[in-house]
Amino acid sequence: MELLVVIVILGLLASLTMWNLGDKVEVAKEAKAKADIKIIETAVELYKMDEGKYPDSLDKLKSKYLKSIPNDPWDNDYKLGKDGTVEASKTENSEDPKKDKE
Repeated sequence: MELLVVIVILGLLASLTMWNLGDKVEVAKEAKAKADIKIIETAVELYKMDEGKYPDSLDKLKSKYLKSIPNDPWDNDYKLGKDGTVEASKTENSEDPKKDKE
């Protein structure tokens, strides 16, 4: 009987840990997206300084400014705005990665 109680308690602890871990994964993805966006936007600004305009696509940054263009943490392409801003895709449960949580 005591063994059954111990197994139930361990099961509850494990499920709480896994539930809490799911939130941390999303936080980590958002942090990676923010870091990627800063790096890509810096490359976009360097391109603008050299060429006098923003690139038409992120592909123009390859080789001279970035070795490669990464996918965002949700495995989608980053999007380049006409004003040089870079955005990650958003999921239903995810806020805009560029926003700082208050």
